[in-house]
Amino acid sequence: MGGGGARRSPDVPLPRVLEDAARHTLTPGLGVSAASWNWVRTLLRLAQANPALCRVWAETCQASERHLAEVLAERLTADHVPCDGGDNVAFRTRLAFAAAVASAAVRTAMENWAAGRGPPRGREVRSS
Repeated sequence: MGGGGARRSPDVPLPRVLEDAARHTLTPGLGVSAASWNWVRTLLRLAQANPALCRVWAETCQASERHLAEVLAERLTADHVPCDGGDNVAFRTRLAFAAAVASAAVRTAMENWAAGRGPPRGREVRSS
């Protein structure tokens, strides 16, 4: 995600880092310009009718998901979270699952926004 937010100070809790990184990336003018978001909307709409473009979108989302899992692993290692070594399948699976959930949430939000007519900004939603 943009701004390298997941790599910042280990003093900030990881869920907050992820939220801030997503907010930075998905807020026009911070991580990406409003004009770029309009291009993204056009591409996502075209992907609905073009299997090749849809495949590129899916591969991009999957690559982002893998990268997020790597960043999470770096962050948790830096935070000295016990992972029982690099071969721990359960640890890697939990990281992959967390990255998949975060990635799916962003992908779904972007696709639903692209299907609408609203501007490249939305209502501010705060977690409780």
